[in-house]
Amino acid sequence: MNTRLAQIISVIFQPLLMPTILFAILLTYTPTLMGAFPPEVRWRLLVVISLLTFGIPVVSLLIFRSTKWISDLSLTNRKERFVPFLFILSFYAVSTYLMVTNLSQIILLVNMIYLTMGLLVASIIITLFWKISIHSAAIAATSGFLCVLEFLYPNSGLFLPMLISLVCTGATMTARLQLRVHTLAQVVAGASLGFAVSIIGMLMLN
Repeated sequence: MNTRLAQIISVIFQPLLMPTILFAILLTYTPTLMGAFPPEVRWRLLVVISLLTFGIPVVSLLIFRSTKWISDLSLTNRKERFVPFLFILSFYAVSTYLMVTNLSQIILLVNMIYLTMGLLVASIIITLFWKISIHSAAIAATSGFLCVLEFLYPNSGLFLPMLISLVCTGATMTARLQLRVHTLAQVVAGASLGFAVSIIGMLMLN
């Protein structure tokens, strides 16, 4: 893998985009599991999720960058990660509250939201001591959710998205190594954390 391709992969599978990508897949392939909303409602929900978990956090990172609080938007410096991560956590907490309050009847969605919050909290705690790969954790968690859903609902049509997500997980881990922003231990630890939280958490909650 060359450096240019690694950079493209890192942007496409940016951690903040993972909730949007995951719910876009679920709303497309398994709308009945997501409440069987009419198409227009589904995409409004996706826009809200994207705004809260990607749009607003990215704006906050841009503000941090413009004020030179952080060196780069990828937060490659571990010591600069904590405060931006707390801001991102607060936005995710708001989205969690809104979705759990208004969509409590969709147990599957609520469980994934709680586990996503749990993954973020665990990542922040680990970051205080060690530079774990958040890219690897986020994409692995997305793959883990799809693996569990394919296992629980084998006729849901998620088999192909699951396979693609697993390939993308490997590609993302390789890209982070190619860019030399993480060690092998850091990307493996990130992926292991993402898989553990999503797979074990979903199996325990369902």
